Amino acid sequence: MTAESPTTPPATAPADVRTPPRDRLTSPAHLPMVLAALCVVTLGAYENRAVTTVLPVVARELDGLQWYGLATGVSSLTFLVATAVAGVLGDHRGPRALILTGVVTFVVAQVLTGLAPSMPVLLLGRATSGVAEGLLDIGLVVLVADVMPEHLRARVFAGFAVAWVLPSLLGPFAAGLVAEHWGWRAVFITPLVLLAVALPPLLTALRDALPRPGGRWRARDRATVGAALLVAAAVGALTWGTAAWATSTLAAPTAAAGAVVLVLAGRRLLPAGTATLSAGIPAVVGLRLLVSATFAAMGTYLPLLLAEVHGTGPRLAGTSLAVTGVCWALGSSVASGDAVRERTSAVQRLRAGLLLMSAGATGPLLLALGAIGLAPSMLGWCVSALGMGIATNTLSVRTVELAPTQRQGEVNAAATLAAAIGTALATAGGGALVAAHADHLTGSPFAVVVAGGALLGLVGAAAAHRVGSP
Repeated sequence: MTAESPTTPPATAPADVRTPPRDRLTSPAHLPMVLAALCVVTLGAYENRAVTTVLPVVARELDGLQWYGLATGVSSLTFLVATAVAGVLGDHRGPRALILTGVVTFVVAQVLTGLAPSMPVLLLGRATSGVAEGLLDIGLVVLVADVMPEHLRARVFAGFAVAWVLPSLLGPFAAGLVAEHWGWRAVFITPLVLLAVALPPLLTALRDALPRPGGRWRARDRATVGAALLVAAAVGALTWGTAAWATSTLAAPTAAAGAVVLVLAGRRLLPAGTATLSAGIPAVVGLRLLVSATFAAMGTYLPLLLAEVHGTGPRLAGTSLAVTGVCWALGSSVASGDAVRERTSAVQRLRAGLLLMSAGATGPLLLALGAIGLAPSMLGWCVSALGMGIATNTLSVRTVELAPTQRQGEVNAAATLAAAIGTALATAGGGALVAAHADHLTGSPFAVVVAGGALLGLVGAAAAHRVGSP
């Protein structure tokens, strides 16, 4: 779920971003919303960390290592479509229906995945999970815009990142422990217990959501959802084609067709000027894509690298996930602090975050090449995660500042979709390399993916000035 995600009004930043002493996140008027958001994000964070921790074990048991990339990325594809639909519904209906539907879908996803007898059923469960995540992410963003004053939103977004800390620290260990003692299926059922804790404050917060007039879908709305469907299908075709190129004659043409459709549909899905990072909203959306692709390339396959190349168990393989959550939250907190926001511009914070991400990639890169061990490589990864927290918080707040009130759902959906596309593309590229070497995995394909992510980070840093300077 959003942590990042893991993202809201006026086009102008306030002159004074300091929080009034009597209007804080813990004020009675805001506390139900804060608790609800943190509970949902914590639930999603645990589910994310748990799945990533045990997925290497699941892939081996279901004889699906070749489809590891697709299993990792399929939720991103359905997330694309769900966020496009949720962006429209958020503007027309508000956050209530989005969040409640997302909760029900989440339950279905966990049951499907936990009971999966084969890799295709597991993939279906992961796809359903992406739908739930898209609905909940956009629903939470719109809810924040509805009920939180502008000067507190950056701190709510930072709180989203902080909500990943405990799941990141304890989630991999807990998931590994559960998998070792009760089997990996139990890992997917555990979040349903946590859901019971998240529901009461969530239902309370939803009472304060602003009513929406409703209305028919515009031609633009239908075009956006249609484009999202095309993009998801294109990325799915590209992912499958690159993974199956050695086993199917249809793989190469399928991958090529997916690449062409992705370019054409993406032009309709994202704001005009996104591809060229035109100043303003297009640059913010485009940089969300670059930032997500950078981080996904550098970190998505770290647990698999540790498990398959270095022979670590699920608990130790989840080390990278613990580092990610803690340092991401720290970076987000730094970027949202009053002192930092008063003394630096959005451009400076974003550029610093991207440069830290690329610099820290040396840790995972050298680990993949066998030049260093786990501990020093995680120090580098910590730097990358710190940079990711700074970059994502900065872009989330900047999106809110630039988007007109009546387009909050649309613009935030576009930014979230761009992030999902970046993640999906990086995952597909890495999955292709893993599939090509599935019979005898070494560190070389992982090194290539990490190096590619570091280069993308440098490209983003060079374009950071396009988001403006408030």
